[in-house]
Amino acid sequence: MKKCERCDQPTQTTSMSMFNTDDICHPCQIEEQRHPDYQKAKKVEFEEVKKGNLNFPGIGLPSDLKKKYEFGEIADTINAAKLVHNIMSTQGPSDETSQSS
Repeated sequence: MKKCERCDQPTQTTSMSMFNTDDICHPCQIEEQRHPDYQKAKKVEFEEVKKGNLNFPGIGLPSDLKKKYEFGEIADTINAAKLVHNIMSTQGPSDETSQSS
């Protein structure tokens, strides 16, 4: 099983960070998307790709987000996201057609 390069938690899937070259888990991706600099990172990445730079390393992980990971402040967000994921994956799709009127 893979590990997230940001929070070091086991994960089955990763995505590339918009801020740097970390392969991150879904909870870390959500946390990243909430950051005020996320849209700026997306815009700069897009502009670099348009110029042909397919190896752009990103604008860098913002210091406030980096500190959250260094000091474990992010743990509550990650644990909450994992809990939601576990609940969603154990529930089957709702079958509204089997309900009678």
